[in-house]
Amino acid sequence: MLFPILFLSCWGVLLFSQITITVAFGLYRRAIVRRRITESSPSKAEPSDARKLSFVQTEGSADQYFIQKGYSKSLLGEMVRIGWLFFMVAAFVVMVLLAPVSYFPDLYAALGTDWNGIMGPYLFVFALFHGTAAFMISFYDSVRASFMLPESSMATATHVVIEEVVPVLDESAAVDPGSTADENIPTWFRVLITNWRKRVEGLKAASQRTIVKVVISDSGEDRFIEYTSVRYCYDDAEDRFRPAGNDINITPKESARLLKSGGLSQSEADIRMATVGPNEIRVKVPGIIESLITEFSSLFYVVQSMGSWTYLGYSGWNIGLIWLLMMILTGSVKALFIVRRGQKKIAELARHTTDVSVLRDSEWTPVSSSEITLGDIIQVDEEQLPCDGHVLTGAVVVNESMLTGEPMPVQKIAAEVRSEVAFTSKSLVHAGTLCMESTGTDGKAKMVVTAVGCSTTKGQLIRMVMFPQPVRFKYHDQLPIVYAIMFGYAMIICFLYLGLTNMGNWIVTLLQIFLVLLQALNPMLPVSTVMGQTVAAKRLRNHHKIFCLQPERIPVAGKISVMVFDKTGTITKDGMELSGILPARGGVFDDAVCSASSSISLSTNRLPKDIIYGLAACHTVKKLRDGRLVGNHVEITMLETCGWSLLSMGAETTVTSPDGKTVLEVLRSLPFDHARMTSGCVVRVRGSGRTMVLVKGSYERIGECCLESGLPIGYSEKADKLAASNLYVLALGMREIGANVSREDILTVDRNELERGLALLGLLLFKNEVKSDSALAIKMLKDGDIRS
Repeated sequence: MLFPILFLSCWGVLLFSQITITVAFGLYRRAIVRRRITESSPSKAEPSDARKLSFVQTEGSADQYFIQKGYSKSLLGEMVRIGWLFFMVAAFVVMVLLAPVSYFPDLYAALGTDWNGIMGPYLFVFALFHGTAAFMISFYDSVRASFMLPESSMATATHVVIEEVVPVLDESAAVDPGSTADENIPTWFRVLITNWRKRVEGLKAASQRTIVKVVISDSGEDRFIEYTSVRYCYDDAEDRFRPAGNDINITPKESARLLKSGGLSQSEADIRMATVGPNEIRVKVPGIIESLITEFSSLFYVVQSMGSWTYLGYSGWNIGLIWLLMMILTGSVKALFIVRRGQKKIAELARHTTDVSVLRDSEWTPVSSSEITLGDIIQVDEEQLPCDGHVLTGAVVVNESMLTGEPMPVQKIAAEVRSEVAFTSKSLVHAGTLCMESTGTDGKAKMVVTAVGCSTTKGQLIRMVMFPQPVRFKYHDQLPIVYAIMFGYAMIICFLYLGLTNMGNWIVTLLQIFLVLLQALNPMLPVSTVMGQTVAAKRLRNHHKIFCLQPERIPVAGKISVMVFDKTGTITKDGMELSGILPARGGVFDDAVCSASSSISLSTNRLPKDIIYGLAACHTVKKLRDGRLVGNHVEITMLETCGWSLLSMGAETTVTSPDGKTVLEVLRSLPFDHARMTSGCVVRVRGSGRTMVLVKGSYERIGECCLESGLPIGYSEKADKLAASNLYVLALGMREIGANVSREDILTVDRNELERGLALLGLLLFKNEVKSDSALAIKMLKDGDIRS
């Protein structure tokens, strides 16, 4: 029996030495920290956890923060950390070697011991390996930070520990979205779940900890970190890392100045690129080994390993081997063929490089899209856009279906250049969207770059996939309770087993208890769950071309209790139909001009000429080279109803009557403004010189802009009644201005002045028809107990 004594003695001495070195390093670390704080200036001795900063989040609009703590590597600390990892690996190797020895009496007899002398050391390394693995998996980042030296200043830190602050949720009035009428969960079980949540939240720190390395630029002047693919640069004034590029203020006035002065200089562009980084969306695809380590670094696999090696070491090698192979196979398939393959696909979608023309040093220079930076002026080509920005000159038509799901192209116009005006969504274009048409005074539209890399809209979408917010589902909360109940059941069986049997050996008794626990808490349950998730993810990829990076979230989608529609295009038809027009003349409403059905067009012969002018010109619709009209559905319907032809030649836009006798020149477009609730234009009738302002918008707002003497009696009541009958009601107003007013004066006059003192032309009545199968679809949802 010399073997177990020597074995346990050697391991005991090594463990004691490792623990002693760890304690010594902890004392040394504390002394170093105290000395550094004492020697530092008060401003630099500020605790690291006070460096709270809003960060670029991946989902949601609520403010979130992370806390930065600076650390530097310690050679002694690294040695201690590696020592613990060595103990874990060594324990696993010894466990693998001792497991088969227990099945061959000749082998352990050759070692001068018996079966108990082998199983005693086996249980020791079994407990050491699984205990260390579980601790490292749960607290690896905390352990790694504990073996580094804290720095009082971020300027000397080599690593930064980021603790993402998780907001505390008040769930007192929360309703479980997965609960339906058929789930009669007992009250005591709900109370148990609530108390369990409180215990877990009390023991778990409300933060997520990540260690990132501080990167020093080639010049040695800039220090930055990358967190969730976003770069944060070191701010020496506040001694913390801040999102790169936040101090670069890009306004319409500044952008116009840059365009006139010849864009950024090459030196300015180089400085900004060194700060914000290249215009690339970098998606890290881990290697095979890293993918496997990431997958198997889970407590579920630790539990499965304990079950497998219990059987492998105690007379059940066939069961243990099957369990072990199933665990390795399912985990490997999930890591390599589901998650990693999805990551590679995401990386391919994120990768986009093209050549763009950028204005630098007063010259248009072709550069790679990865070399553009914030504030650059680039030419918009008819291809996928490489960055976010705002149109400065000309106009573009983009397909934003990647962002909104709407297949209709959208027109983007040049931003207004005034000192008090900020950029609006009317001029905003997004990376990853397809530019279908680009027009300008010299052939192409020009835009200013406002976001690059992962800060773009496309980058945000990629980050939402790669770094999703934690999701807590009811099954996740109930599973620990279920396992606790099963564990209690297993303990009762164990006590009965111990009381009614006498195995005569503590090792055998302990192993039998393990086997009872394994029968009650089968470690193959997580394996079967992983297998089901893997198959579901594979089906999504093969049949629907949907790549899932987190298959464990698939069961969440299996229980739908609420179906939310966005109305237009789902339960109703795409777009609006102009079902009627109610003209107004001399302060009274005329008879309405309506279509008999949705398939019969309005007759414009009975409409006043000014209303036809409004239908033809009061819009921002654009005509593509292939003849398609793009813009707001309502405005496209207006133009198609009157039958006039739209023609755009550079900055000049005209609309022509069906007979070609009347041509309206659009001198100025007034895009829709959410605050005003109006849109319009200034047009001139070619030949006659007649110039007028046409404005449409909500009937309340147009009523305020019109002269009271020109409003029909009961105007508001009439419009309210029409709106209550499921009609979308717009009002159209007009005001004539002097024929001798120049185009330059019209472009510079204040919009408030243009929209004042209008004469009401009438009400435009639109209807959004319900699809024929909408009622059946909603009935089927209700029959399935799904709210809609």
